[in-house]
Amino acid sequence: MTDSNTGHFIPLRGCFNFRDLGGYRTREGRTVRSGVLFRSDALHFMMPDDMALVQSSLGLSTVIDLRNPDEASDAGRWPRDGSAVRYRNIPFLEDRDISHPVAGVDPVVRLTEIYTWIIANAGERVAQALNLLAGDQTLPAVVHCTAGKDRTGVLSAIILGLLGVDEEQIMADYSLTNQVIGVLGERLRQRPGNEDRPLHMFEAQPRAMERALSDLNDGWGGPEGFVLAHGVTPDTLQTLRDALLE
Repeated sequence: MTDSNTGHFIPLRGCFNFRDLGGYRTREGRTVRSGVLFRSDALHFMMPDDMALVQSSLGLSTVIDLRNPDEASDAGRWPRDGSAVRYRNIPFLEDRDISHPVAGVDPVVRLTEIYTWIIANAGERVAQALNLLAGDQTLPAVVHCTAGKDRTGVLSAIILGLLGVDEEQIMADYSLTNQVIGVLGERLRQRPGNEDRPLHMFEAQPRAMERALSDLNDGWGGPEGFVLAHGVTPDTLQTLRDALLE
């Protein structure tokens, strides 16, 4: 992994979509700091050596789990109680039906509905996550859901937008999931209800994310207007930028 895209992946044996949000350039010529904020698929799949790497080499302090509480309870979570790594559950889709899609549903349509629902209904949850990330002793942190693509993708896109990363790079970051969709999709197929879904149904869908970004711009004037309207203060936003930019 040598190019600027694949270099974002952290090589873990149990998680396939664990990557660094750092390294992107902003419009002002700054760089998103590496080794501070990560995004991932479900962390309970980590092997013991993976856990040692994220705790020692990455110095991970906080896990923000965007799954619903019942998802985390049924599938498993990391860290467990008593760990030195802090765990916080901030469910982005707790008030929305997330049952498995029926056969034949267009994945672009399905993901567009999910992403735009988050923008329309989960703004306070987004603000909660950002306020936590800006808090004392939170970083380095990782945000994750099940595949590390949808809920995590929307939050990551908002964060990168707040930092001044342009839409082209935001879309490139979102689409990186498709580089690991073979192994990630096979794991997702093991979940009840997913057994017969073709791999392309698990892929990142750029048109869906483009629509979410359009909703942010059209409805809120961009990610900054969105988060300020839902509970993030200008001072907190500046703290987050100071922590994540170099």
